[in-house]
Amino acid sequence: MDWFVRPVVNYGGSTDYMALFHSPEANSLLSRISVFKIYSQFANWGSDDDLKRIFAELKRRHIALAMEAGMLTANEQCGRGVEGYGGQDAVKRAEKIRRLGGELAYIAMDELLGAAYKCHLDYAETARNAARNVAAVKEVFPRIGIGAIETQGTTPQAAQKWAEAFRAATGQPFAFFHIDIGWKLNWHGPVENLAAAIHRLNIPLGIICNGTDDAPTDEAWIAGAQEHCRAIESDPKIRPDQLVFQSWVRHPTHIFPASDPGTFSHLLEDYFRTHPR
Repeated sequence: MDWFVRPVVNYGGSTDYMALFHSPEANSLLSRISVFKIYSQFANWGSDDDLKRIFAELKRRHIALAMEAGMLTANEQCGRGVEGYGGQDAVKRAEKIRRLGGELAYIAMDELLGAAYKCHLDYAETARNAARNVAAVKEVFPRIGIGAIETQGTTPQAAQKWAEAFRAATGQPFAFFHIDIGWKLNWHGPVENLAAAIHRLNIPLGIICNGTDDAPTDEAWIAGAQEHCRAIESDPKIRPDQLVFQSWVRHPTHIFPASDPGTFSHLLEDYFRTHPR
């Protein structure tokens, strides 16, 4: 996560975030990354100079740019301040990215099913709501892929209905389906069942590999993420097509150096060492 402090939680992420785009130590790290994802808040709060540097470096390295965002529009009755909403602002972020030289390849929709449940929307209503904002973004980036992030509590039936409703409303399938796992829950069975359903739908499956939200230190967060990555990779029933290294909590506070067991680069370099493919 970028360093901007979120007022809702009163913390930001890695203070050396921008070192990814000018530090020699970033070379080996970025050479093995296919997609780099920013939060919509960073697209809003980041300075023009910082964003230009990021977009130029990603283009130079042929790394696709993604943005995680809520894509539902709230109304006076429900949705204001609810995670998964705020989609009406996605087009403004997209226009800013284009103005600063970026090419937005993907949007990762942030747990829209949970957001819709809070406002009592069914699958079709949720898809139609999101489709309006998707259409606006596609006016800026016509070839953009739209994917979903949902929790492991999503049933296979819900995933199928959501995928079908989204395709009916937008005319395009999900570009990916990423699972956000609650690691302290009994996650193996639900994730295996959900993964099988996503594979049957021929949608690329991704797993978010992260630490626990309550990890007390950077080192504890990284150690937890390493353990979770190993658990995912060793389960033949999950078989992810994509692995997403991501944090939305205060840890880790630094990306470099990779030699430090409490940094984000340490997590990735450790993974690349043990999974050279």
